[in-house]
Amino acid sequence: MYHCHIFITKILHRAETRTWDVALSRTARAWGKRCVLEHNVYLEELNMAHPKFNGIGENMWAGPENEFTPSVAIRSWFAERKKYTFENNSCSGDCSHYLQLVWDRSHKVGCAVTPCSKLGYIRHAAIFICNYAPG
Repeated sequence: MYHCHIFITKILHRAETRTWDVALSRTARAWGKRCVLEHNVYLEELNMAHPKFNGIGENMWAGPENEFTPSVAIRSWFAERKKYTFENNSCSGDCSHYLQLVWDRSHKVGCAVTPCSKLGYIRHAAIFICNYAPG
């Protein structure tokens, strides 16, 4: 997981102000082990997902395990930038992953990738989750 931490720290927007948070990565790993593509329902609750933060942000990527790299996942989230209009702060479609990546109030990040024998219709899948605090 350490190599993933270095890569993510470098690629995230405003990476110089973000630091790796072990508790956030543990939360991502624990939720990923469920092997379901649903957002963590405990991220808003105090002390359920992190000892200091509630209102944690989350991005998820799922796909075939042999296609996963942190770069693939993060680039897919960043690609939503094309739908975002900076002039009027609006989005034509879903920009939620992109906005979470660049959210300037988030200064902690923790991610984990988990292999899943089956995730929805995908066999030999990987689920990659990044949690951000404050979200």
